[in-house]
Amino acid sequence: MNDTMEIVRIFVIALLIAVTAVGIPYGCFMLITSPVRRQATIQMVIAQISATIRQHIPLATGLAIAAQSEPPRVRRRLTAMSKLIANGKKLSEAMRDAFPECPGLLISLVTAGERSGQLPAAIQQAKQYVLDKSRLGGTRFESPLAYALVVTSAATTVATMVMVVIVPKFQEILRDFEVDCEPFCSNIHLALNILVVALIVLLAMLPISMWIRLKPRKTPDPGLITRWIDWIRWHTPGLSKMELGHGMSSAFGTMEFCLNSGMNLHEAANVASGLDINWQLRQKIRRLSEELSKGINAGDAARHADIGGIAATVLATGSRQRNLTDAVRFASDYYGGILSRWWMFVSHIVWPFCTLLLACLVGFLVYSMFQPLVALIDSTLTATGL
Repeated sequence: MNDTMEIVRIFVIALLIAVTAVGIPYGCFMLITSPVRRQATIQMVIAQISATIRQHIPLATGLAIAAQSEPPRVRRRLTAMSKLIANGKKLSEAMRDAFPECPGLLISLVTAGERSGQLPAAIQQAKQYVLDKSRLGGTRFESPLAYALVVTSAATTVATMVMVVIVPKFQEILRDFEVDCEPFCSNIHLALNILVVALIVLLAMLPISMWIRLKPRKTPDPGLITRWIDWIRWHTPGLSKMELGHGMSSAFGTMEFCLNSGMNLHEAANVASGLDINWQLRQKIRRLSEELSKGINAGDAARHADIGGIAATVLATGSRQRNLTDAVRFASDYYGGILSRWWMFVSHIVWPFCTLLLACLVGFLVYSMFQPLVALIDSTLTATGL
């Protein structure tokens, strides 16, 4: 029976080491590189669309020509979009069908540009969004998770081997010297349980993080799970500021080129309410459009929609001075600055937080291992009369 249990223990350890040595590094590699490849593809496709529109070349022809000089991933998407446009589909519809990894915000921006007759401005805003995202560094949140996975899996493997190989020997030695080994075993078990739970949580976060990062949002209306995720982001300190800055900057940027096309503020807000931004903020923009449709002045409508005091002041000032275009441009730049500052702040505190948390876990494990040595030394000194 004991031999069978020993074989099972060895098998479990070997399996754990195999999973740690192969699965965790591969998962971390995919976690970091997949968003990078996806972002590069998006950036190249949007750049080619922007260049085609800027040169006044028919989209179907321009995209087909541009596809010939691009890598295979980009070539396939540009070629498919070119064929769909040649068959009579709009650019936004072609992007939705042939460019599945394209963020919903970019598709909704193109849709807004088509509705307002300002497609070049919409594409330029989409291009700027992609460039800003690349500049800020989209992998800063994935790298700490990968680091935490590697360290936690290594610590769990070491703790498991300690439980199987070292702890039984420690127990024999402590019993020989008549030292109570129960606290030692309890602490080791507790440390191992904490590490195992942390590893399970991180392993669960790995596919969830990849799914959230890589799965495109449904447009024009997101699904229930996406709305839950948006609610969590909207009410999480730090992330809420980033969601506000990102959403308001995109909304006011869209309203700017809508106003330039001759739309009034109500129509511009209505177009902006169709953007694929955080669902909580999107509802506020929609209420702003509804309030404006009732004939309420811009400042009061913004306050009723609860989109923030700065936005209300900017809209009220722009409406009073009959210069709404400059007002919404200022608001777009202001909220873009908020996004940049909070993105940098949150991304820089993730690393220290993960490091301190893992240091506490590993430190508790080390303390649990060396605690019985102190008790053993005290027992030996007492027995020898020193």
